[in-house]
Amino acid sequence: PSPRGTSDPCLGGARPVRTHVGCAAPCLSKLGGRRRPLSEGMKDLDQEGDCARLHRHFAVGHASFVLLVFLPPLALTISLASGPDVAFFAGTKLLVALVAVFAALALPVMHACFRPTQRFLLTSVWAPAAVFAFVAIMYRRRINYAIQTLPGPECYDTPEKKGLDMAYNAANELYSHCQGADAHPLGKGVVDQVASVKECTRYQEIEREYGRELRYLETLEQRLPCAGICYGHRRLFVHPGVQAPACGPIVAAGIRVPAKFFTAILAYSVVVMLLLIPAQYLVLTPLVVRYNDALLNKPMHVP
Repeated sequence: PSPRGTSDPCLGGARPVRTHVGCAAPCLSKLGGRRRPLSEGMKDLDQEGDCARLHRHFAVGHASFVLLVFLPPLALTISLASGPDVAFFAGTKLLVALVAVFAALALPVMHACFRPTQRFLLTSVWAPAAVFAFVAIMYRRRINYAIQTLPGPECYDTPEKKGLDMAYNAANELYSHCQGADAHPLGKGVVDQVASVKECTRYQEIEREYGRELRYLETLEQRLPCAGICYGHRRLFVHPGVQAPACGPIVAAGIRVPAKFFTAILAYSVVVMLLLIPAQYLVLTPLVVRYNDALLNKPMHVP
């Protein structure tokens, strides 16, 4: 007899029934060696196809939700951290932590390997939200420290300002020699007019020692009407020789915008983590229970 009192498809009955072993399991023959009718096998295949579509739709919905929630802050974080000012004063090593976010974005692919559990779904949201909060906190801290120290005239209160000031002084001294007659290869009495300090013959020597600082000073002159970092000086890379104010206060005012964006990313991450608490009981638990019930054809109770 069948489990529910109806005719069993495995015994050649007129009407198939859903078994309790799951919708992906085939109907086994209860008569040794007896071959099942082709029509009943097709009905089992249809049932398996329904379960496969349900599994696929659940995976697509999970992937869409994770991408919708975390792809915008991921792009914004990478864009902010890649800016020349933020990258120099706050660094880019913190972006390594975003590998966890990329891994979380790929978690929906794991649906093809096993049936997702409630803990798995929560982790796919909790983990990237926590990483975003950590990265935002660290960047805010470093940027705010730079905002406080850059406007002052002290050049040796932070390693970044000290390195920039030493690099500028070395390049400025080289530019002075490069403009002098005694530095020209044709001899005395000839003045070498250069379009940038990079055209000076000994520039590679100081670049080996202050390469990172010199590249940043060059980008400052390309983007801002300033020179040096602590005091006003003449420009060396773009329109050399023109007097300009110090870049420190201008940079400090400019990086306030990335600091505000990182504050917004931190707030966004905290809100996502807080919303997961009620969503776990109101949405996620019933959803997983119904999904398991439909996929396995097993009644499961909400804890």
